[in-house]
Amino acid sequence: MKFTPIVLTLCLFMVGCSRHGAQLQKSITGTWTNDAYTVSFVSDGAFTLRFSNPAHTNITQGSWLVKDGALVCTITYSAEVSAGITSAMKVIRVGDGQLLFEDHGHTNLLIRQ
Repeated sequence: MKFTPIVLTLCLFMVGCSRHGAQLQKSITGTWTNDAYTVSFVSDGAFTLRFSNPAHTNITQGSWLVKDGALVCTITYSAEVSAGITSAMKVIRVGDGQLLFEDHGHTNLLIRQ
């Protein structure tokens, strides 16, 4: 019975983390843009990315989710890169119409459309 409080605390922590992840996923859902591209994250877990540069005429599509505070995207279709590539980007902040995240050591800012 000594472990009951520990197990209960761990369960509550996991539920809290799950709720935070769900809230973060809800906050990310929508269309975001910067000078390089526009990306739409749909609530069903799909995303579409369109580059702003005319040299990149392709559309990249894939799936996304939030896991451990990271935005995890997996490419399912792209004319320029192989399908199946997965990238986990640390979400720094979502709010006030901005999505700030870190990807491979670079901080990126997207503005909600």
